[in-house]
Amino acid sequence: MFQRMIILILMSLLLVHCAELQVEMPLPVAEIPEVNGETWSTHIDTGMLPAEKVQVTSNAGARPPSFNNPETSGSPFPFGRIDTGIFSFMQLGLGVGLNGLFGSGGGSSTSAHAKIQLLGDPRKTAKKNNFSLAAFGNWGVTSQSNSGDQESTFGGGGSNWTGKINSKHTIYGASLGYRASDRGLIFLGYGEGTYKADGEIVQAPAGADPGGTYSFDQEGKSQAATVGVHYQICQNGKCSVQVRYVGYNFDWESLARKEETMWGANLYLEFQ
Repeated sequence: MFQRMIILILMSLLLVHCAELQVEMPLPVAEIPEVNGETWSTHIDTGMLPAEKVQVTSNAGARPPSFNNPETSGSPFPFGRIDTGIFSFMQLGLGVGLNGLFGSGGGSSTSAHAKIQLLGDPRKTAKKNNFSLAAFGNWGVTSQSNSGDQESTFGGGGSNWTGKINSKHTIYGASLGYRASDRGLIFLGYGEGTYKADGEIVQAPAGADPGGTYSFDQEGKSQAATVGVHYQICQNGKCSVQVRYVGYNFDWESLARKEETMWGANLYLEFQ
């Protein structure tokens, strides 16, 4: 009997988890304050970006679904990005993310990035004792979807539903850095982000229930302070690693302001 109860509890948790509708939103994490330094010089940046997961409903199969109790939690955000130098002091980039990797459903994320170095030598020529200052920004869209066939934790199926959530973010900030050695850069920065999410859950008719389409619209904002280290692990400077520690707050709808910290790590590969 006890084992059966444990199995039922685990099944309940699993099914509720699978019925959630959520999306990961990148936090306004500071970037290194150095640009590539050469026109058309390109680098690839990949790693885990600190992000906040917003769950707009824990049970999208409920009839009707409720959007009155959203939840948020820190979540890693796997990403890849390519940046190209436009001028010696400016670079532009495009990024993609694999949101949903650590949750139910699947989705995608795309973003555009810009960085302008205001002080100091760029990464190609920066040496020990170099001070650098840069402004950065990125704009992106993230989407995630999920589906199921049950109204609640248990059921025989047949209550089909699909859900999709789309979010847009705007992030901007500034960072300041110091070259402790020719290959090592210590930096800190501050950023802010704004977010808007909307979507819908479509429920098919099931028995006496006619089903329906339920839309939602929510928004939030975030501020983050970052301390990081960027180190060139290759002698020629074409590969580097970066570790960042982020302290942030996150406001979403009617939820109380949340304050948290998170780690992030990146790998840089550069090309001429």
